[in-house]
Amino acid sequence: MSPVIDAGRLDQRLDHERPVETLDENGLMQVIWQPLGRLWAAVKVQGGQAAREAERPTARLSYALTLRSESDCIEGDRLHWKGRILDVVAVLPDGSDPRFIELLCSETRP
Repeated sequence: MSPVIDAGRLDQRLDHERPVETLDENGLMQVIWQPLGRLWAAVKVQGGQAAREAERPTARLSYALTLRSESDCIEGDRLHWKGRILDVVAVLPDGSDPRFIELLCSETRP
């Protein structure tokens, strides 16, 4: 169960984006990221792990974000925070306060 959070602790500004499929000039499907606005959240680093992708070492970090429940974040969205790109993996209700939701996010670093 999450501790009760004061809305004043939502002190990190994030830019919210959602993928949209469109056709490029050649008629091929492409994904662009549509800006949806700014959000305020409490951000907590959950942990990380080393991995290899395409024979290159990478680090995958996980985050838990708490934000107001009226935000329209869904799985598959992404957030820009302090130069990082966080992929929204799951959207969960805050067990202690229905005014908030919790986002589980991941970041992959080269």
